[in-house]
Amino acid sequence: MIEDLEKVVNKYINEELLNLDNLDKSLNGKMIDRLFAKKFRKYSIDSQVRVDVEAKLNNIIEKKLPLNFVPSFGGYKHWWTPSYPTIDWAEIFNMKFMLEYLTPICANYKGGGAQ
Repeated sequence: MIEDLEKVVNKYINEELLNLDNLDKSLNGKMIDRLFAKKFRKYSIDSQVRVDVEAKLNNIIEKKLPLNFVPSFGGYKHWWTPSYPTIDWAEIFNMKFMLEYLTPICANYKGGGAQ
């Protein structure tokens, strides 16, 4: 039973989370879609922000530069939380979120690597 569940989870990870090939677009379009996916953000994206990010991403891909992502940490755990300031499940879930968000981009972008 556990083996079956593990197979289902691995299949989902490999076919859904790590795969951008199911989209019929250029690499730029796939990456933009992932970066601006509604499930990974709280607010809508301003049209000018989208234009600016697309231009920067196109430049990075054309020049085969590395992608640099700077995740924000801290400031989300209130001081009266019992685990403050040490780590707890909040940090684990934040790392899971970042992995789910960025792994397909890093797995599919070969130019310059991703950091």
